[in-house]
Amino acid sequence: MKIYMYKGLSKGIGLLLILCCISFLLPESVIGQRRKKDKNVAKLGQNSLESEAVFIDAMGFYLLEDYKKALELFQKCDEMNWSAAATKYQIAMCYANLSNFESALAYSQKAVQLNPENKYYYLLLADVLKQRGDFLSASEVYAKAASKFQDGQELFYELADCYINIQQYQKAIAVYQDMEEKFGIDELLIKQKQRLYIGLDDLDAALMEGQKLIDAYPSIGEFKLAQIELYLRNKQTDKAKELIDIYLAEHADDGRARYLLAKIHRSRGEEKEYFEALKLSFQSSDLIESEKEAVLTSYLKTSYNEEQKEMGKELAQIAVETHPESGNLRAILGDFLLTDELYRDARTQYIESVANAPDNFKVWQQIIQIDWELNEVDSVIYHSEEAIEIFPNQVIFHFHNGSANNMNKNYDEAAESLEYAKVLAVDPQLQLQINSQLGDIYNFQKEYQKSDKAYEEALKYDPYNAYVLNNYSYFLSLRKERLDKAEEMSSRLVELEPENPTYLDTYGWVLYAKGKYEEALKVLEKVAPGSDNAEVVEHYGDVLYRVGRKDDALKQWKIALSLEGEHGDSLKKKIEEKKLIE
Repeated sequence: MKIYMYKGLSKGIGLLLILCCISFLLPESVIGQRRKKDKNVAKLGQNSLESEAVFIDAMGFYLLEDYKKALELFQKCDEMNWSAAATKYQIAMCYANLSNFESALAYSQKAVQLNPENKYYYLLLADVLKQRGDFLSASEVYAKAASKFQDGQELFYELADCYINIQQYQKAIAVYQDMEEKFGIDELLIKQKQRLYIGLDDLDAALMEGQKLIDAYPSIGEFKLAQIELYLRNKQTDKAKELIDIYLAEHADDGRARYLLAKIHRSRGEEKEYFEALKLSFQSSDLIESEKEAVLTSYLKTSYNEEQKEMGKELAQIAVETHPESGNLRAILGDFLLTDELYRDARTQYIESVANAPDNFKVWQQIIQIDWELNEVDSVIYHSEEAIEIFPNQVIFHFHNGSANNMNKNYDEAAESLEYAKVLAVDPQLQLQINSQLGDIYNFQKEYQKSDKAYEEALKYDPYNAYVLNNYSYFLSLRKERLDKAEEMSSRLVELEPENPTYLDTYGWVLYAKGKYEEALKVLEKVAPGSDNAEVVEHYGDVLYRVGRKDDALKQWKIALSLEGEHGDSLKKKIEEKKLIE
């Protein structure tokens, strides 16, 4: 219910407003009595002043929106039988603001009965009925008020609105017709009638209404274009074409008209002419951005068709040239470029898009995905930080930032971002990825307790995750801690992927760490010979040394040193001293 209130009034203005209300609401008999000097009415005047004071207090609480206290005081006035209709009206208003529409209805009905000459009492009664969903009864109140108070259009519009709510559309149209006769042709009035006629599938009648507007306001092109649109909707394309040609002869640069012409060509199956007219319309700022977005989106949906994709891309480029500061249009152009795998060009458009519309979550995602696609890890960090400034509670941007910092070995920053992402994440798969990375990061930082905890958390989400099983077991073997746990995990890993050389190396190295050299040798013999992984070959050499095959071990260490990759100082010492160094 629309109850209009004055807020933030100064004390003086508030009192003035209350006094104005009092003078408006006071019954004529009381006002008259106060002007008389007859001492026989002195007592009545005293009672009236007391009631008036209570009423003023009530209005004060009402203006402060303390409806319960106001109601209490208005009811006191009602008991004093002071200005009965006005008091009942105010009581009804209080109940309405407290959403007690049953009581509001009773008091608003009494107000109308006591003073049927006050328009606002009718308005309140009808409004309360609408709040109760009784649009039929509300329409009866509006109809009575409209016939009684012919001082404006408000009551007629409200009456028509009630008829529309109860689907009595012809009655609503009749009300609008009556308004037209009383108040003359009006744009809102005509358009309301047109909507109803269109809803009733009477497009001819809607066209007749549109012609009224054109005849009444021949200089307003908007009405002519709306009429052409209606002809097109009514499948009267010849008439629409005739009118649009006349209009374009006078307004050749009107983008809206060019767009209508394009639609006419399409309805006739004239695809070449359709596209040419569409290009001209896109060159004009008259055609609003949302219309262009809708057209471009339809082309994007058919981007699997090369010809359609190229046409859409051409239109998108025109649109961006016409509206260079449109974030949405630049994003759509970026989408077209992305379908051609023009990643850098697409990213340029996306970056321009968020420069103008920074709150577009999807576009930020696209930018960062392209950063990953181009393997530009520094760009991922930079753009994810920018996105976090705008979307501080979106987990995905913290995840991207942490992952990129992890790749760049910025472990402190990576841990901070991923820990924040961990708090925000609700998706189990994302929690798995976050914890698996935190396990790696804390291990590199030698915070082994945190590392193990993160890996354990990850395995809760997926006990057979190969990445976690491999890294967790391998790092435990390097630390020579909880080796039984490491063996259990690495053996599970090999069961999952028995031919994976990385996992076989991990399993073999865990067995080595436990002193199970013969078992480790059997495992590493499956993967080390012919391997181009320096670490695997070095491990193989270490195992060979442990089982007494020192010459073979030296040979494998030399092979490991010749392979690409990082080589620790210990490998060179092994070769120089021809013995195992750990």
